[in-house]
Amino acid sequence: MLKLVLLFLSLAVSLVIAEGIVRLFGLAPAMTSTPWSSNVRVVEDPEYRYYVHTNSLGLRDSREFPRDSPSTRVLFIGDSFTFGNGVSNEDTISFKTESILNQETSRSWTVINAGVPGTGTRAEERQLQRVLARINVNAFVLFYFVDNDPYETQQEYESESHPGHGPGSDSASVRMRAALGRYSALYRFLRLRLATEGTLRAFPYTIFDQCDPAKVKTFERMDALMRASVDGMKQIAREKKLTFLAVLIPRREQVSTAAFDKFKQSYRVSRYPYDRLLPQKRILEDVFGPEGISTFDLMSVFEDTNPDKYYYRFDGHFNPEGTTLVAQQLAKLLQNAMPSGKEERRH
Repeated sequence: MLKLVLLFLSLAVSLVIAEGIVRLFGLAPAMTSTPWSSNVRVVEDPEYRYYVHTNSLGLRDSREFPRDSPSTRVLFIGDSFTFGNGVSNEDTISFKTESILNQETSRSWTVINAGVPGTGTRAEERQLQRVLARINVNAFVLFYFVDNDPYETQQEYESESHPGHGPGSDSASVRMRAALGRYSALYRFLRLRLATEGTLRAFPYTIFDQCDPAKVKTFERMDALMRASVDGMKQIAREKKLTFLAVLIPRREQVSTAAFDKFKQSYRVSRYPYDRLLPQKRILEDVFGPEGISTFDLMSVFEDTNPDKYYYRFDGHFNPEGTTLVAQQLAKLLQNAMPSGKEERRH
C-alpha cells in the first residue's frame, strides 16, 4: 500500500513539475478569446489568430438582415467548419462563396452563416427553424462533418429525452477536455505534439470505427436519427419552397491514402482493413440518398491532396486556403442548383 501511495505521489509531483516547465517557457499558451466590443472578439492560440463578428441574431456576420431582400439568399447550416473556427469573418466559407457568386454572376447573392460550433444535425435543424422564423431565404445548405456529426446528433436526441445529458449540457468527457484545455499547459502541449499522432486528437470520438466495414451496422441508430433531422429539414424546404443541398466534409486524415496510412500507423492499427471512404459512402447510402437530398462530397475536391495545405494541422479545421477551395466549389454548385430565369437587380 505504501509503495502505491509513493508511486502516486511521485507521479503527481512529476506532473506538477512538467506543468511548471511548460508554463515557464510558454510552450503551449492557452487559447484566448478577447472581447473587442459586445459583438466582436479576437481568438488566438498557437496555430492562428482570428476575429469573430456576430450580429443581433447571433449569426457570424457584421450585417443585420431584414426579413425580405431582393437578393438571392442562401443559408449555410453546420458546425464549427461552417462557423469558421480558425479564420476571420472574411475568410469563412460563407463570405468567400458570396464574394465569388457576386463577382461571377450579374445576380445579387447573400450567403448567411448560421453555423454553430459543436452541433450535430438535430441542433442544426433547430437552428434552421430559428433563423427562418426571423428572415426569408431562397435556399439552405447543410454541412455534414463525417467525423463527429453522427455522435453529436445522437447525443442531442438523447439530451431531449433525458435532460441533463448530451451536448445540451455537455458530456463529462467534453467538459473534462474543455477544462484541461483551459487550465493545463501540459495537456495543451501534449495535444499539440500528438494531435495527428496519438489518442488526444481522436478523443472522445474516433473515425476508425466508421471506417471499419465490420462495424457499419453499429451506426444504424445514429443514421436513423440523422434521417429524422434531415427529413425535418426536407419538410421545411418543401413547405417554404426552398432549395435544399447537403455538403459532406472529410476529416483531414481521410483526404489521401498516404495521410490515412500515416494516421493508422500512429495508432498502430495498420493491420486493420479500414476503408477511409466508408463514412461518406454510408451516410450517402443510408441518409441523404434515401431522403433524396442533392449532396456534394468534398472528398472529390480534396482527394490525394496534402491536408496540411488546406487544414490546420493540429486544430483540424480548414485554413484560409481550405475555405477558398470549398467556396469555389460551392459557388459552382449553387449556380447550377439555382439557375436564374431572369437577371435580378443588385441591391
